[in-house]
Amino acid sequence: LYWFMGFLQRRGYPRALTLATTISVWLGSLLYGYGMLFVSHTSSAVVAFVAFGLLYEVERGERQASRLTAAMSGALAAGVTWFEYPGVVCSAVLLGYASYALRGWRLRSTFLLGGLLPAFSMLHFQRSAFGNAFTPGHRYVETAAFRAAHEQGLYGAVGPSAEALYGLLFDPGAGLFMLTPLCWFALYGALRLCREPKTRAAGITVSALCLLSVLAISSMNNWRGGWTIGPRYLAVCLPFLGFAALHGLARLAQRAPVWAEGAALG
Repeated sequence: LYWFMGFLQRRGYPRALTLATTISVWLGSLLYGYGMLFVSHTSSAVVAFVAFGLLYEVERGERQASRLTAAMSGALAAGVTWFEYPGVVCSAVLLGYASYALRGWRLRSTFLLGGLLPAFSMLHFQRSAFGNAFTPGHRYVETAAFRAAHEQGLYGAVGPSAEALYGLLFDPGAGLFMLTPLCWFALYGALRLCREPKTRAAGITVSALCLLSVLAISSMNNWRGGWTIGPRYLAVCLPFLGFAALHGLARLAQRAPVWAEGAALG
């Protein structure tokens, strides 16, 4: 939470908007609940956004493009998948962003080397536990119905559905935009990030990460995930949506500061 708030403050956004965004993302969303429960969803969101933040500051020239930074961001990016399998989408998007933000093959190679530790540890675990390094544990869950569901399609991915998209995003009791209304401002903020030259690469990264994650989870036959606090499989998107929302609110504040701050605090 404090790292996230510091990252936003270094961007120069208005203090009231920064504080409102920090509280909304880390205390006013499902990240708080799953952080209390120590479930992997919040952990995956943390490592994903820290990896993005390091790469973003390197791209902007705010942080030295060192091998240590490249290795750390690589380990964190791979760590998203290490915490939970659906994070592979996020890891892939962060890999694409790293190839742009890190200049030179030496730094890019170091990024990949940093990702080997979580990747090989996961493969070692799967080989030791299930006899095959590339067999995920979902196929060995105790509930027979869940095991059967993961046999469908690609480990349970059978294609996006309108029901899943509605349930993940707009359902009054579990939808992302309904439970954390700050996310509505992320739609405008992501557009602004993509349109402004200085933030275009980051905007594309944020947009791709969120859109592809939504499509991937809406393709799963177990997209709801049982009794949940919101759309738990989309937890990794929340810090990125918060960053985009803050960027959009800051642009609105240039024209109507009182309205923007009031909306954010509300």
